Amino acid sequence: MNTESHPAYLILLSIMFLLIGFTIGFGIADDKPCETVNDFIMVEAPNLSLLPKEITYGVVSAYNSMIEQTDSTPCIGAGGYICGRDDVVANNGLPLGTWVQIEGKYYQVMDRMNARYSENHYDIFMDKDLQKAKEFGRQNLEVIIY
Repeated sequence: MNTESHPAYLILLSIMFLLIGFTIGFGIADDKPCETVNDFIMVEAPNLSLLPKEITYGVVSAYNSMIEQTDSTPCIGAGGYICGRDDVVANNGLPLGTWVQIEGKYYQVMDRMNARYSENHYDIFMDKDLQKAKEFGRQNLEVIIY
């Protein structure tokens, strides 16, 4: 069959390629189910910019969901409910919702610290794992801000 003599065939073929591209491009063909864990919908980190806004060093420590370390509502951070999450960091200088990367892991700024801490201090939330927080201690680490 000679395609030069059948322009309708070429038009039909072009439309098929456009529809396939549209379907793939908008995720219609993606049927990955969401996973739920502990009644939370687990989602991948947002599509962060390939270029970080800033690369800095800061004091990084850890804290737990205990009244002694927080306030009377240890599961409620400044940005909302945080218990059960392992991607939360407290910081006094960045806007709530900002994503940072520390030691290859992504954290979202969802809490604030006592005013005595500077904006270059990052406190990673480790929920109820006291031992892990103690072992983490206080470190000077590279922090990539997105």
